Amino acid sequence: MLTVDSETPLHWVLREQLGLTGTKYSCGIAECGACTVHLDGEARLSCVTPVGEVAGTDIITIEGFYGQVDVQFAPAEAMYKNPAFNTQMTAASTSVRTSWDILRKAGATAREMLIAAAAGTWNVPAGQCRAETGMVIHNQSQRKLGYGELASKAAQLPIPDNVTLKKPEDFRIIGHSYLRLDMMARIYAMLGLIINSPDFYIDALSRAAVLGLNLNLLQIVGSVL
Repeated sequence: MLTVDSETPLHWVLREQLGLTGTKYSCGIAECGACTVHLDGEARLSCVTPVGEVAGTDIITIEGFYGQVDVQFAPAEAMYKNPAFNTQMTAASTSVRTSWDILRKAGATAREMLIAAAAGTWNVPAGQCRAETGMVIHNQSQRKLGYGELASKAAQLPIPDNVTLKKPEDFRIIGHSYLRLDMMARIYAMLGLIINSPDFYIDALSRAAVLGLNLNLLQIVGSVL
């Protein structure tokens, strides 16, 4: 049983008290969604949800979905190459820098589908609705629906071929500086994975030298593993 202040963000309790680190640090202002959890089946942003509000609710973090994830090793294909270095590799974090136009379109597509779902629910034109801070809002009546409430309905809609991208003057995160809650931890390398133990084994990724072959035996310094 935990004893914490009721105003403590749920995000901090999950990570620091319970060790459920799948819920990530990021913007800290409920803009990015990296801290999303499910409370009684509803998506909520844990960085702005006081722990006192979740008493008696079922809380599901990303750890609870691992059994539903099918992890497959990426084959050697041109579609998996890093567009900046023109090679397929596992290193660094260049996704936003190299594919931000694709990510913008994906975000705009999701936005239009969520707006369409809300407009259908309210029986109003989609042009009367806007999406911001995790909600779709009807401009005239100020009715609101959260993305989590609309996700299932939006997923059933046809994916639009052409979407309108957000204008640069409307950017709220791109081009702006925000304080990060994890900055000091990054500066001082306070990383939970840096742990040494005499019982640990060190893993290394090995592959067959020829595309299409499987690696069955690996011989290192005279020993067969």
